[in-house]
Amino acid sequence: MMMTCSWDVYLSQSLYEATARGQIRTFNRLLAEGANPNWCRPEDGSTPLHAAAQKGRSSFVFGLLRAGADTYATDARGRTALDMLRERTTRFSTASSNACARYLTQARNSQAAASSQVADYEGVAVIHPGEEIGLASMPGPVCA
Repeated sequence: MMMTCSWDVYLSQSLYEATARGQIRTFNRLLAEGANPNWCRPEDGSTPLHAAAQKGRSSFVFGLLRAGADTYATDARGRTALDMLRERTTRFSTASSNACARYLTQARNSQAAASSQVADYEGVAVIHPGEEIGLASMPGPVCA
């Protein structure tokens, strides 16, 4: 039996796979085409941000955060991407892992502050990707 899915789901699955495999050009193209950075795998509930953190891929973490990835999303085991990164860093500590941790922590802190500010706002707020989490002005990793 052949399973079909929508184009949006296909793009988002492909984004997850490109992240897991470290295919930066494909990853960037899929984000530009509108792939959902918060799509989660039905098998385990993990998102592309989980995959990037688990592999310690700072370029991917940065790109996903700029695209609006949710730092609070949990997988089927209740772990966030930051939890997965902490598990990884106990085994491997690299500059890329440290950059991932810095991006995720800064994004999480900024998202918490932004949501408390939005709760006080009565109207429509327009937020540009990356600005709301303090990454718009932060130098990102160089993506080949």
